[in-house]
Amino acid sequence: AQFLRANGFTNAHNLAGGAHAGLQKIGEARESFRAAIEAAPHYQQAIGNLAKLEARLGNLDEAAELYASILEQHPKSGAAMLALAGIDIRRNEIDDALRWLEKARADSTHRHVAALRLVQIYILENRNDKALSVARELTLRKPGNLEYLLMLGRARLANRQLDKAVETFKDLALRAANG
Repeated sequence: AQFLRANGFTNAHNLAGGAHAGLQKIGEARESFRAAIEAAPHYQQAIGNLAKLEARLGNLDEAAELYASILEQHPKSGAAMLALAGIDIRRNEIDDALRWLEKARADSTHRHVAALRLVQIYILENRNDKALSVARELTLRKPGNLEYLLMLGRARLANRQLDKAVETFKDLALRAANG
């Protein structure tokens, strides 16, 4: 019963923080998230929610510190790595973002998102061979996945493999039409 009371207390503060954030009551949201974290310093969800709030407000250093604290507790947290990559992208620290995305690919829960973002950034950064390599890996894992085919087509375009890009886009269109 004591565990449920303590867990309910921290969860209530975390959920209240989310509600306050939705109502644009930023001060109250921070207070609620911090109360949840103070009650349970390893409460990853509350730490992540506070980090998301800070990132949304442009407080990127604060957000990065919070995500780093999640990684201290959970070194393989793909969600924290993806978030840090997003912060680095906003800071225009692309190489750091790419390192986080590569690390996040090791987390099976977040492999899909990390790989798709990698392809996009590699294309934007004219690292087209790397984009193609990651896109091929994706389509080998799930050949019929429409998102993966789209990324493969884009990577082939970026690599000037125009005939292969057309083939890929035709395959994508056919699969999309057949649902």
